[in-house]
Amino acid sequence: MNQIEFRKATVADIPQLVVMREMQLRDEGLACDYDIKQDLFTYFTDTMTDGTFIAWLALCGDVVVGTSGVIFYRLPPHYNNPTGHIAHISNMHTLASRRRQGIATTLLNKVIEEARARGCIMVRLNSSKEGRALYIRFGFYEKNNLFEFML
Repeated sequence: MNQIEFRKATVADIPQLVVMREMQLRDEGLACDYDIKQDLFTYFTDTMTDGTFIAWLALCGDVVVGTSGVIFYRLPPHYNNPTGHIAHISNMHTLASRRRQGIATTLLNKVIEEARARGCIMVRLNSSKEGRALYIRFGFYEKNNLFEFML
């Protein structure tokens, strides 16, 4: 395996984050109904600038082979989370040709450390079928009481 370098993404990396996010969505079988590039670019610019989203990159040379991200937000405190601070992992994606090489595990550790450094005691995520085993192995558990309503 070629040497993989891991580093925190900067605003200059947003074009690569957009490309990887689009790949992730397609790999997960989501419909490509419209060009989402500008929406993703705006999201990453806004949230990386205000610090509510932090991303990590896995690089092999100059090629991004994996990404991970963590979104920080706050809900009203409750008994399981007295501060209400939540870290939501997003944008976990590794190129198909580079899977099963420990890249996702390292990226997951990076965003968990970001959450820990911010004082979060609760970490959430949504998983693709491919990522499920990694998250379970890491200690995540499923909670099935989430409902959605589309406006």
